[in-house]
Amino acid sequence: MARHPSAAVAIVLLGLAVPAAAQVPDLSGKWNLTTYADLPDDGGTCMFFGQVVLEQMGSSLSGTPLLQLFDGPAACPPIMAASLTGTVDEKGCVDGMLSSGPLGTSYFSGCPGDGMKSLGGDFGNETGPYAGGGGTWMAVMAPALAEIPTLDGLGLTLLAMLLVTAGGWALSRRAVI
Repeated sequence: MARHPSAAVAIVLLGLAVPAAAQVPDLSGKWNLTTYADLPDDGGTCMFFGQVVLEQMGSSLSGTPLLQLFDGPAACPPIMAASLTGTVDEKGCVDGMLSSGPLGTSYFSGCPGDGMKSLGGDFGNETGPYAGGGGTWMAVMAPALAEIPTLDGLGLTLLAMLLVTAGGWALSRRAVI
């Protein structure tokens, strides 16, 4: 009796047709962050710039942004640092909270742009001295520094020997006038 492999092929193809669980993009890394924080009661807008290193475990985000005042009225705090916690979904959109910072507790949300190399959204200050204020934020993935090749001890020794040999050869080839 002959076996028909078509049944096995059909089962495999049906298994491939079932969509896999959506993967959450990894946002871990160093991000350059700019925020425009509107002070409550028309106190002006504070512009901050700095960095945050995001750590991601599954869909959970954490980090500690450190931002300095770039522009704004005297009512703006000179430095803004806070604990960041949040989540990221399968589209790369984030929702979270900043706490223990000079703005009080703030909730933020945003979505990616430029192929997951940038994020942007808004935030609102819920508690603290700036409650009722809010603003917008933009983050761009910081470029990775290229590794500079280095030589180990053996490589440095071989390079020194090569330079001495090349120098000796060049000196012996000089024409005496």
